[in-house]
Amino acid sequence: MRTIAIVNQKGGCGKTTTAINLSGALASLGKRVLLVDMDPQSHCAAGLAIPEAHIDVDVGDAMLAADPTTLDRTKLLWRIGRNLDLLPSRMKLAGLEASRGGLATLEDKDRRLARVLETMDGYDLAIIDCSPSIGLLTYNALCAADEVIIPVEMSYFAQQGATKQVATLRSVGQRLGRPAKHWILPTIHEPNAALPTELLEQLRSRFGSQVCQTVIHKDDSVKEAATFGRPVGEYAPQSQVARDYASLATRVLDETIGEPCGGATADTPQSAVDSAVDSAIDTPPVAQVHQSQSVAQVAERSRRAMERGQPEQDEPPRSAEESTVLETNTQDLTARPEVQASVPHGNLELERILLPKRGSEAFGAHPVDGGVWLVQPIGLGNAVSVAGAFNNWSAQANRFDRYPSLGVHATKLSLPPGRHAYRLVVDGFWTADPFNPAAETNPFGEPNSLADVPRPAPPSHIVHARPIQQRANGI
Repeated sequence: MRTIAIVNQKGGCGKTTTAINLSGALASLGKRVLLVDMDPQSHCAAGLAIPEAHIDVDVGDAMLAADPTTLDRTKLLWRIGRNLDLLPSRMKLAGLEASRGGLATLEDKDRRLARVLETMDGYDLAIIDCSPSIGLLTYNALCAADEVIIPVEMSYFAQQGATKQVATLRSVGQRLGRPAKHWILPTIHEPNAALPTELLEQLRSRFGSQVCQTVIHKDDSVKEAATFGRPVGEYAPQSQVARDYASLATRVLDETIGEPCGGATADTPQSAVDSAVDSAIDTPPVAQVHQSQSVAQVAERSRRAMERGQPEQDEPPRSAEESTVLETNTQDLTARPEVQASVPHGNLELERILLPKRGSEAFGAHPVDGGVWLVQPIGLGNAVSVAGAFNNWSAQANRFDRYPSLGVHATKLSLPPGRHAYRLVVDGFWTADPFNPAAETNPFGEPNSLADVPRPAPPSHIVHARPIQQRANGI
């Protein structure tokens, strides 16, 4: 069975969408496909109309089984359609990576998924939708995979994101001794927009044959298909995006995926693999460790600078590769009309909030009537957004504006009175608000920041209505 992992640590890139629709397209070509969901968010099941409450056994149970051959496949696998089955996940899968989750203590903790897939006879291909972090779950997926596809959306920092993903994949391949051939798959492309087209050209210029020739276009048919629980090729076979995934499936079958992205030889000692996997235990995922350190460093620099009354200092020096990528992506962008239009010149309410503040008090969550202002130092990152239950935890729905004159990223959320949990998304990586001490632990064991929106004060005429009425009655 040929196994392909769909990997990207950045949200909103079309990872799960690609896993579902590539699987559906391969199945429509007559290939027997097993879609494996290694994402604890269980989006594959949701996108295929399978309620999590109806799942009795998941991929995590199979990985922990003493003998996977004894598993009842009628309970473990779900028939999605002709030639397509799903091995689902559930939210509890996130707990497997913890030191007491059951997976970390196993001798072959990095090969438990491969061990399960070896028992899945009768399939031509397995497509793995990976966890959005580099931990034990993704280590298992990469150990089991022959090839890797990295979906990269055509946005401002596409090249930077692609570079980080390839570097991460190379690092993991070296540690695990499992080099994997890979493709970078451009997704959510708008061919009629100048900037995405230019970014696509830059991506191909930089990565050459590593970029798949098939491009997945932006198309609302994908979202509509998910609401009906079907691959887009079944729901809207004549749509552009359905044709895109059909083309990708054909390429997967007819061509060799990319070039090896690095890795040790088959002679790599098991101790080296164990050391690499152990580093993923009892620590946050690699991407979150990197980003939390970056956020913490920027936050600390901002605090010191504000206390001194001086402008914030520049970020630590970047590597030559990072500098080249960032320069390529941001070169002349500020001269573009669409970018200029997105940079506000000022906001009186925000200025009234920030001017009385001293030091790091200027940053974090600032409740106001009808919502909350979220403010971060402008050096925190290039692109900042906020996710929470108020926007279905979308990393794209609520982006911060840049206020260069104030030296901040900021956004105002219109929210009802009460307590609201949120996380920041900084250059594609999720993190708690470093300037908001109010937090709670989410089901993934990570901190969600909390913002309290006050109830509006009653109008003054209501407060004085009774005394006025009393005087009118001569009381």
